[in-house]
Amino acid sequence: MTTTFKTALAAVCLAALPSLAIAEGCGWRHIDETASQCPDGHAYDAQSGSCVKLTTS
Repeated sequence: MTTTFKTALAAVCLAALPSLAIAEGCGWRHIDETASQCPDGHAYDAQSGSCVKLTTS
């Protein structure tokens, strides 16, 4: 490999790192959501990991 090729490859890899970091952050769910953070009329559902609207019967 030539030095020019290695330098170009390193530059491309370094340029791609921020894009990969941003893409990783887009898939986060509300993992820290708890029952105390649910609005009135909602309850925390542990199975779905989110607040769900309470239904009355």
